[in-house]
Amino acid sequence: MKASHRRDVFIARAVFVLFCLIVIGIIVGLICVGVSKKKAAQETQTETETQKEFVMDFNKDLDSELVLDTEYAEEVYNEPDTTDATTVTLKTTQRVNLRSQPNTDCEVICTLDVGTTVTLLGEEGEWAQVQYNDQVGYIKSEFAAEIEID
Repeated sequence: MKASHRRDVFIARAVFVLFCLIVIGIIVGLICVGVSKKKAAQETQTETETQKEFVMDFNKDLDSELVLDTEYAEEVYNEPDTTDATTVTLKTTQRVNLRSQPNTDCEVICTLDVGTTVTLLGEEGEWAQVQYNDQVGYIKSEFAAEIEID
């Protein structure tokens, strides 16, 4: 075999060995990434289980130390409700959005037409928490007026 052919064969073998080493390196890298992701997932799961066990132990401790004063409980829960539970009904004065939170950046549940009656549940600043049909949401107080129902 000629010297030039031997040199070509040597170069081809060297390139082949280099290619094989690169492929093996890629495979080993992928395996390491997979193992580290699996290990991280196991650590997260272990941490979550530890937190759950802590909460369960804490609740168990609370339950074991809980002492009920049954006489006081009977007094409190058997007293007649003396509060005057009046329902305040509002009527919308303009077309208004019923929102999930008391701000204009949140989701609109539905739009109420002028004259729609709603039940007032509470107030937060310039917002009124109301119930419309089975939905609870918020409207701006300035767009509703109190009405009296006989």
